[in-house]
Amino acid sequence: MTTDVKKADVPLIQMQHICKSFLGNRANDDISIHVDRGEICALLGENGAGKSTLMNILFGLYGQDSGSILIKGKTVSFANPGDAIKEGIGMIHQHFTLIPGLSVLKNLMTGPYGHTGFLLNFQKARKDVRKLMDKYHFDLDPDALVSSLSIGQKQKVEILKALYRGAELLIMDEPTAVLSPAEAGSLFSTLHGLVNDGLAIILISHKMKEIIGVTDRVYVLRRGKLTAELKTTETSAEELASLMIGKAQDDAPVFIPAREGVLKKDAVLHISGLCAVSGTGAKRLDALSLDAAGGEILGIAGVSGNGQTELCDILFGLSVPEKGSVVVNGKSMTFGRPWEVIQSGMARIPEDRIGTGLLMELSVEENMLLGRQRNSEFCSKSGILNRKAVTRTADALMNEFDVYPRSSRGVVRSLSGGNLQKVILARELERTPALVVASQPTRGLDIGAAAFIHRRLTAEKERGAAVLVISDDLDELFAVSDRIAVISGGKIIGEQSRSSFDRNRIGLWISGVA
Repeated sequence: MTTDVKKADVPLIQMQHICKSFLGNRANDDISIHVDRGEICALLGENGAGKSTLMNILFGLYGQDSGSILIKGKTVSFANPGDAIKEGIGMIHQHFTLIPGLSVLKNLMTGPYGHTGFLLNFQKARKDVRKLMDKYHFDLDPDALVSSLSIGQKQKVEILKALYRGAELLIMDEPTAVLSPAEAGSLFSTLHGLVNDGLAIILISHKMKEIIGVTDRVYVLRRGKLTAELKTTETSAEELASLMIGKAQDDAPVFIPAREGVLKKDAVLHISGLCAVSGTGAKRLDALSLDAAGGEILGIAGVSGNGQTELCDILFGLSVPEKGSVVVNGKSMTFGRPWEVIQSGMARIPEDRIGTGLLMELSVEENMLLGRQRNSEFCSKSGILNRKAVTRTADALMNEFDVYPRSSRGVVRSLSGGNLQKVILARELERTPALVVASQPTRGLDIGAAAFIHRRLTAEKERGAAVLVISDDLDELFAVSDRIAVISGGKIIGEQSRSSFDRNRIGLWISGVA
């Protein structure tokens, strides 16, 4: 803003030239945005585009490396979220921060906001909360335990908590991710009531229909940079998808085409009518069906939270679906039995390589042994391990998969992220699986490690295995996939083969536009 702008014209919030890096990776690169009173602004972008980082800076969770934040024209700095709250900023996280065992009223009163003095004044708090509820038509019981509320009601408590603390700007991070359509409609009615009263809202969302339907302006981020600022009435879902997805990257791994005659006709993986719900009863998989053939890489694209995690947990034997069936290599899977999954010929490369893929306090060779510890080459009939055979095999795998440093007896937690992933890959691919399921296989890895992972997955395809790659990175899927299927709302809503890949169409499917 120029120095001669009238005070009434000064935006409520300005973020100017914000830069933020993590371990040398630029998450926000010279981003400038502003938000006025009485409007809803959207932040749109793929996973990893920098949206959450930017909002975490605005809420005081991170400090920017450079750039400035202005509130009503005054430069501010936040050491923590408490500072942001005192300046009128509230953030509604995708995962709620309520205390289930306390009442609605007591949750609102937690923290040093909205009341002063040593003793809590429940009478005044109840009166103030009732005024807010009447003003914005919140149908909540202040004395109800949060644990007894529906997901939609809990979200309203989060909004009420921010308003009780004096918020003038609400940051909403994927607010409808866990809501039913009716709850989402109620939420947007509430948000319009707030902006009509002069508040401002920043909406982080991947859902194109929501953005087109409820926002006034849209900021599009891609790979940490601001690529566009548009009035919602002057754009379209197609244009926003194109801006969000962008063009193919020059440094993307090169796709290696399948060799002649490798692709098999029969499906190695057949999933039919898979249904699953979350612990709160929300639908996570909605009659999902798909097939993957030998000799192909099938990429699964979609925004995180659309059922990918639940799909992997079921395939890996970690959870049991409500309905549906999974057939691997012609044999029906028994759900909830990881050992039988391994025996079926499936290689499992989980999204969480530290929490799920490896036992971090064990050695590299012990982690490479997992799943084969009962094999006769490593274990006698009396249950005694052949340590020499274990070490010999681990050393050979470390050389083949370029795991560094070459210390098979070293504790696995001492390795870098790329080498941890290579340990998992070595363990899983050594069994020459018929099916490889890889979830976010290169997330957080450098270019060299990512290229190595892609080469190995492509080699498995060329050997004749079916490879299922689940990734938030669309460039990755375009680089390695023979087919791409898009998951949204727990179901497959679109599919394309390599010969007909259309980035814009896939981008629309990812955003929930069928």
